[in-house]
Amino acid sequence: MARLISYPTISTVASGDLFPVTDISDVNKPLKNITAVNLQTFVNDGATLQRVVSTGNTYQASPSDVLWTWGTGQITATSTSFTSLLSGKRFKTTFIDDGSYTDVLPSQLIFNNASGNETSITPNTAVSSNIDLQWPSSSGILALEADPRGTSIVSNKRQAYKIRVTNKTAGSPNFNSTRTGSTVVYNRQSSSTLNWSEYSKQWTPSLDPGYDSGIGLQNTDDMLVMFEESVKDIMTRLGYSTLNTPMGVMSYDNWMLASQQIDLAVRVNNAGASPGNGTTLIQLVDETSPSTGPPNLPSTVCVWFVDTTDTSSNMAGPTPKIVFAGKDTAYAKIVNGGNQYSDGVTYTFTGNTGDTFRKYALLVEDEYYSNMRSTYLKVTGGRVVFQNLPTADPVSKGVVWDDAGILKISQG
Repeated sequence: MARLISYPTISTVASGDLFPVTDISDVNKPLKNITAVNLQTFVNDGATLQRVVSTGNTYQASPSDVLWTWGTGQITATSTSFTSLLSGKRFKTTFIDDGSYTDVLPSQLIFNNASGNETSITPNTAVSSNIDLQWPSSSGILALEADPRGTSIVSNKRQAYKIRVTNKTAGSPNFNSTRTGSTVVYNRQSSSTLNWSEYSKQWTPSLDPGYDSGIGLQNTDDMLVMFEESVKDIMTRLGYSTLNTPMGVMSYDNWMLASQQIDLAVRVNNAGASPGNGTTLIQLVDETSPSTGPPNLPSTVCVWFVDTTDTSSNMAGPTPKIVFAGKDTAYAKIVNGGNQYSDGVTYTFTGNTGDTFRKYALLVEDEYYSNMRSTYLKVTGGRVVFQNLPTADPVSKGVVWDDAGILKISQG
């Protein structure tokens, strides 16, 4: 018999092609043939998840270490050194239907154990306890599923940010000075003067004046939030005089993130040659000291800065400037490569004679919820507030506009 190495090779193997194997079940151990398809079946039957986990239970490191612990109905990721290898690395999740993939960073991995407790994986940081990946009780395909809403509005979770302004006026004595002022909080709060749930049901915006602390503009550059003018009657009825006071803290209901305008009190370059005018970098930052990171906002939220008196646009409204965009927003996907945008906007203020109140505003929009459409709308109780309606007929059929206090619908 010629040596196997002397036989010619073929580039394509058919299912009926034969492989020589030694039959060890026979005491004489004869050489027999097996078809390619039967060999494939034998190999596939042995490549179970159990076998992979049991025999391939290491990752490349120095020294090599155990990656998984395999138990009944679950896989447990080890709680040490595993995360230290994740710095600068990312995972790829494959979409089964078409083979496309999405990169997932370690900081975006959060696992829930059987008790519902969350554990996240952070580069160079060991997790506090083992991570249990709970498998389904019945057979099926285990895969990562993209959530179309991303990390959107959560009614019982505190979501907040601070407003930071930096003087960028060339020649200003306060050039590059920074002021981190208002903390804007979205979280249901309890009030000593008014039941929160009743307040949020009956009036908009959902504000708790008993919780908010009022302060004035500080330093040479500052930006603070203000109450909406639509709640003036409520403020008067409750004995508060804070409607026109710049606020250090405001407490909104979480669902205000869906669509909201926040009026601002603004101080720009107050020690300069023309107070109220100059260039300012406006950013939203983490509320937790030192307030240098991005804000704690849903990944489907955008925040814009706007001059409410701007008439330069032909869209019957002022032109907004982007301040923040979550990674799942259209702005992030189209303009910023699918990454969160939190660099803020550098804006030049003009035409002011000092501090301004309600001339400028932040516009907050959650793209998932605010873009929902309805064919039926019923309002029971409460109040309906329209802000910044066009004051001239936009000549676009169906658009609502304000004709000197009279609500009208454009006929196009």
